[in-house]
This record gives sequence, structure tokens and C-alpha cells, in this order.
Amino acid sequence: LVSLMGCARIYTILGRTGLLPPYMSRISRSRGTPANATVVTGISAGLLTFLFDIEILAELVSIGTLFVFSFVAGSILVKHYGQEISGRSNIPGLVVRMAVQSLLSIGLCLCVMDEKWMGVLALSAIFLVVTASYYVIPRKKFDLKFAVPMVPIVPSLCILFNVYLISSLGVWAYVRFFIWNFVGLCVYFFYGVMHTREPTSEELSGQTYRKTRGGIALMDIKRDSLREDTVLLSGERSA
Repeated sequence: LVSLMGCARIYTILGRTGLLPPYMSRISRSRGTPANATVVTGISAGLLTFLFDIEILAELVSIGTLFVFSFVAGSILVKHYGQEISGRSNIPGLVVRMAVQSLLSIGLCLCVMDEKWMGVLALSAIFLVVTASYYVIPRKKFDLKFAVPMVPIVPSLCILFNVYLISSLGVWAYVRFFIWNFVGLCVYFFYGVMHTREPTSEELSGQTYRKTRGGIALMDIKRDSLREDTVLLSGERSA
């Protein structure tokens, strides 16, 4: 149920950016909610539930959610440590570290399932060494209202737990996941690429909103969903 509530909002943002038809980003005048995206979400969820076994859908939702959480953890590490050092970007080194952490997480899952406890200890020690290696990288300083605590420990543990859980799923979960991602990539390359655009300098400043067909505000970098919905609703009423 939580995924369904969030899915409608994701469709709304994708509609505003042009990655999905603008129809998906329409806001209800009376309720101030993404009515069209909610209807599409409900219909698609009902059809999937009717056509597929609930365990298959649960595995698909689980692997997708864990995969996204892993990328979020990785993006935190890149945000805090990704920079140019001596004229060269250190992001490739960060990617290698995160890839090693993911492989170690898979190995830990396999060792636990096979009850190879010495392997668990060895891989855990290596994982700690890789996590500690982030401390040798200069870290950026941010003036944020909220920042993830204990970086890089928390993001590294997030990668560990998420990849570990992904590794515990069956082979068919991976097959369905890659098929579903292939469908999403097809939508992106055959529709989204041709209908989205880069924000202008005025939109980057967060001061203006350009409207497309049907009064749909496109995305700018400084998101303010409440202000966007207000702009959309006022535009529809005046029309």
C-alpha cells in the first residue's frame, strides 16, 4: 500500500518532466491530489494483481525497492566524497569501492546460506577495510539542515544489507527485474528522451515555471511540490 501511494506521486513528477505524458501530472482542482496518476496506478496495480501471483509481485517490488535504496546509499557516498583531486575525478575509485562492497555482500549471503562461518568472518573483515578506506579521501563540507550521520559507515551498511537481501531472492526474481527494467528503458528511450528537456537558467534559479500543453509545469532543480501544485491549480482555474 505504501508503494502504491508513492507510485502515483512518482508518475506525477515524471509527467511534469516530460518522461511520461503530461496527462499524468494533472492535479485535481477539488482535492489537490494527482487524480489521473492515482487512477492509472490503481488500474495497473489491479491488473497486475489479477494476472500474477502475489508472491511474484512481492519479490518484484522487494528487489526494485532494495535496488533503489542501494543506489541512494551510493549517491550519498558520491555526494560526500566525489570531487577532483589533483585535476582528476575520484569517482571511478568510489565506484570500484562500492562494487567491491556489493560483491562482498553477495559473498556474505552465500556463506551464510552455506553456513561457512569462517568465510563470513573473512568477508566481514574485508568489508570493514573497504569501508575504512573512505576515510583517506578528503570529504566535502555541506551546510545542510539534515545530513546522514556517520558517513561512510551508514551508507556502507545500507549497501551491505540491501545487496544481502537482494542476493537472498530467487533466480526468477532477477529475471523479472531485468525484464521490467528493459520495459522501463524502452519507455525512456522511445518516449522520454524525445519529450523531456534541460531546465533553462531562469528555471534553475527557481523563480519561474514554464508551462507546456495543458498548463503542466516542467521540472526545475529547486523542487517545491506545494508551490508547483498551487501554480497548476491557479492556472487551471483561471483557464
